[in-house]
Amino acid sequence: MLPQPEATLRAPRSAPVRRVGPWRVQFEMLAVIGLMSLPAFSGAAKVLRPGFPVLTLAFAAFLLMRGDYRRYVSFCLWLFLLTPEVRRLVDLRAGWVEPNMLMLAPYLCGALSLGTLAFALTSPRHPISLGLVLMAFASLYGFLISPISGTFLAGGYDFLRFIIPPCFGLAIAMNVGSHDILRADLRALLVLSLTLVGGYAIYQFWYLPSWDATWMENAKMESIGSPEPFKVRSFSTLNSPGSLAIFLMIALTMTIGTRGWLRWPAMAIGTFALSLTVVRAAWIGMALVFFFYVLAAPARTRGSVVLLCIAGVFAAPFVLVNEQANELITQRLSTLTNLSADQSANDRLAAYRSLGDDLQSSLLGKGLGTTGSYQSASGEGNATVVDGGPIEIILKIGLLGAFVYYAGVLVLMVQLFFPVLRNRPRDGDFLAACRAVALTGIVLQASSPSTVGEMGLFMWLAVGFGLASIQRSDARMAAAPAAPDTARAATA
Repeated sequence: MLPQPEATLRAPRSAPVRRVGPWRVQFEMLAVIGLMSLPAFSGAAKVLRPGFPVLTLAFAAFLLMRGDYRRYVSFCLWLFLLTPEVRRLVDLRAGWVEPNMLMLAPYLCGALSLGTLAFALTSPRHPISLGLVLMAFASLYGFLISPISGTFLAGGYDFLRFIIPPCFGLAIAMNVGSHDILRADLRALLVLSLTLVGGYAIYQFWYLPSWDATWMENAKMESIGSPEPFKVRSFSTLNSPGSLAIFLMIALTMTIGTRGWLRWPAMAIGTFALSLTVVRAAWIGMALVFFFYVLAAPARTRGSVVLLCIAGVFAAPFVLVNEQANELITQRLSTLTNLSADQSANDRLAAYRSLGDDLQSSLLGKGLGTTGSYQSASGEGNATVVDGGPIEIILKIGLLGAFVYYAGVLVLMVQLFFPVLRNRPRDGDFLAACRAVALTGIVLQASSPSTVGEMGLFMWLAVGFGLASIQRSDARMAAAPAAPDTARAATA
């Protein structure tokens, strides 16, 4: 099991340890990543390609060895958000390289949470166990057959993308006693990341930095626009507009139900940035989130949703005042009612139609590492880019493997949603946010692999927090009837 966050920080009662605030933790982790990234601005930038993963892994291991789980969680989350930008800064000075070892940094640090899988195997009655084990077995099968397609190295990286996000996120459910402090850290991280990552996305649209433009030219991702201001679909510090949009959608969903005035400017920046990604699926996802909140969230959260919608209506003219932004967004909005005019939607429908033919040629799957732009760049096999979560997973691990994988996802969703009829936790607004993220993530599977990679990380984090909240509430409910019985026994 992963160490408890404050297990090694407790002092005798005569000298209590002062708990560090969540905002300080976030700025500390940002400072550490910033210091590690300094060579990117010098002639020694090339050193960071092997050096950055090693440094980050050593620091993450140091945090866990000293029992500082809360800083480990925040450090890993910031790495997933910022590593692609560090890579682009390095590439600007040291030249383009693909595949790039630097991109392993967040996954290597996240791999330290694989103890969650060992816990699941040895604690079969825990809520996370069955679902996580099923997903792990399906992912391992896909990795084991990857050499057949000649994609062993790419399959190894893909295996990390499949297994680490659920292990990392569901580890939260193993640390129920630290739920409150981890939740406070998450709130601070989301507000700060909406401001920084969202703010950079807005800046990127208006003034595209040279390192981002160079990366676009080398990556040859035509779907994200042209490497010019006002002609790019913002991707901020992440890998793509899709990854950014999914993160912003989840961050906005989790922030709506929180308290404090700082959330409002952060959500305004995040909403603006979300519109500049021009990712239709994320827009639909936010609409689903609002609908879910209206039906299932506490009254205070529903009021926040209404206020956010009203603010969005008044802010829309300011967002669309720029002619290029207006054209980019309205053109994408028009495809919501005219899908025949949308090329990406047509490509996705064609992929689903051809899925039957692909299954006949590879019913058992082609192995991990056979789809995705990063596999194409590795030079192994004949990798292709697939637009659609179920298609990608079925092609990689076959029909039976996909059935096992999605059975694991379903088990975890049942654990998260079923207690709604018997469980009314005090933090109902937070649990509603976790459930909204999970539900939206499953729906978005139709258009993207929202359970794997950086897209899946924050979704599984929400599932882990939701399960921890339910377990804590169950423990309180089980302990509540004991008080009157104890009192009567004492009186007798």
